Amino acid sequence: MEIDITEKVYKIIKYCLICILFLVLGMSSIIYCWQKNDVYLVISDAQIQGKNVNIMSKVSGTVQDILVEDGAMVEAGQTIAILQVEISPEQIKELENNLENEKLHYNNILSTPDVITPSVQNNTVVDQASVESAQKNLDRAAANRDKMEKLFAMGAISAVQNNAAQVAYQAALDNFTAANTPRVNSTAVVNQVANKQELLRIAQLQIDQAKLAYEQSKSAQQSAVITAPVSGMVNLNSFTIDTKVQAGQNLFTVSDIADVWVEAKINRNDVYKVGLGNFSSYSITEYPRLIFKGTVFDIIGDEALEQVDDNMAILKISVPMDEDTVFKPGMRVNLKITL
Repeated sequence: MEIDITEKVYKIIKYCLICILFLVLGMSSIIYCWQKNDVYLVISDAQIQGKNVNIMSKVSGTVQDILVEDGAMVEAGQTIAILQVEISPEQIKELENNLENEKLHYNNILSTPDVITPSVQNNTVVDQASVESAQKNLDRAAANRDKMEKLFAMGAISAVQNNAAQVAYQAALDNFTAANTPRVNSTAVVNQVANKQELLRIAQLQIDQAKLAYEQSKSAQQSAVITAPVSGMVNLNSFTIDTKVQAGQNLFTVSDIADVWVEAKINRNDVYKVGLGNFSSYSITEYPRLIFKGTVFDIIGDEALEQVDDNMAILKISVPMDEDTVFKPGMRVNLKITL
């Protein structure tokens, strides 16, 4: 005897579908209410910050021309300014004396029957102080690399920032390897007789070089160009035409636009509310119609109080590196962090 259960199955399916529908509606309501009740930390005085690269002059002189305006965007290798190199009378006299010494050296070789030249005996040494310094730098770079890898895995930082940490670690590793490489310490041992004509040829070349440097110092105004080492925004500071500069002096800075972030100050008592990886949204004064997304990737608090105000801590939030928008250091940011 067959029993028709079609009606029972139909009722079961109907009621199950109704239950699933109510379950979906209930979960949607819970999620909606949870999102509506999110707690935010709002900061209206945040700023775009970036890595600043100091540009130094390799020579002393006077600023002859500045080819860019303050705040302009430049490419790596682009000429920023031209210096007129100053050569003092003392330097000219020194070049003249150098020329006379080279001539005297040539005459001494010419009057010597057999010229003795030294061979070289090499010993290897390692600078222990350099090794210790390189080891400390390597440890710091390794710790920062590990930190950035974790934040990148969480999605808290961009691939560019993670790659920068990897590059910094590799540079520190190369420096450590170089510091551990024995250097050659040469000791002269007189045991060979040199060819006199070869020594005279070398001495004549030295005379020609000294003569050229001396003549140029008297007759020509020499110039030197200052270029940008990285692409970014130029901050000329007080760098103006006719400014006198010295060799090794910091002239201006270039903010690397490939390494920028949002920086915000908060009360140190509120630091516990924010964690690494917290999501945020923000707008920038220069782009009022756009909303950007980012995550907290660094918190500077008690461990670095000398860098911040007494009662303040610093949050760093990532910026989207795949945007066509240019983020310039100093831009004002209205920030909202999800707690």
